[in-house]
Parts: sequence; C-alpha cells; structure tokens
Amino acid sequence: MDANLDQFLEQLLVDKGMTSLEGDVREEVKAGMAERILDQIDQACINALSEEQAAELAKLVDDENFGQKEMMDFIAKCGIDTTSIVTGVLLQFRSFYLNGGIPKTEENKASLAVILLSFVQP
Repeated sequence: MDANLDQFLEQLLVDKGMTSLEGDVREEVKAGMAERILDQIDQACINALSEEQAAELAKLVDDENFGQKEMMDFIAKCGIDTTSIVTGVLLQFRSFYLNGGIPKTEENKASLAVILLSFVQP
C-alpha cells in the first residue's frame, strides 16, 4: 500500500476512535478501505472521460499488460484533473466514514491538507 494512503487511513482510524485495532485485524480493515478508495478513484476518473476516450480505454484494458499505472497514465494524457478527483474522493470517503464531515479544528484541517497534498503529488 502506498505510504501516503496508509497514513491517510491510519488518521481515519484514529479520528474514528478505532485505536484498539491491532495487527492483522488493523491491516485487514485498512486494506478493505484502501480497496474501496482506489475503486472510487478509478470510477471517478473513468466517469470524467469523454465517450471517445472511454471507448479507447475499453480497448486498452483488454491488453494483459495494461495495468493500474497504464490506466492512470492514459487518464492523465486525456487531460483529466486527477489531483482534484483524488482529493474529492478522499474527502468524500473521510466524511462518509466519520459520519460527520471533516473535523472543525484548524490543526485537523491542516493535517488533512498535508496528507492530501502528499497523496496527490508525485
């Protein structure tokens, strides 16, 4: 798992008060959350494509050598603002997961901003 995504998920667990999860259980919970986030990012990026771009992508995914990296390269080549999409998905996921939106303290907002920026910047 990407270190920035892992940090984001760790903070979610802390903010949710799930600090007692340990070992394999903690890793399983984070893996499940990461899978959902990545699926949502993929779907949001695909939804941002034009019909022509989506048709081209559909042809490319049939190639067994076409993986996640190739898909993200294709989407970036199409001019899709992946930074905005990733940020939006992470904020939406966080809000949904915590059932109350983003914490209102400036410290928590700043912490989340740093995590989000590190996640979306190469």
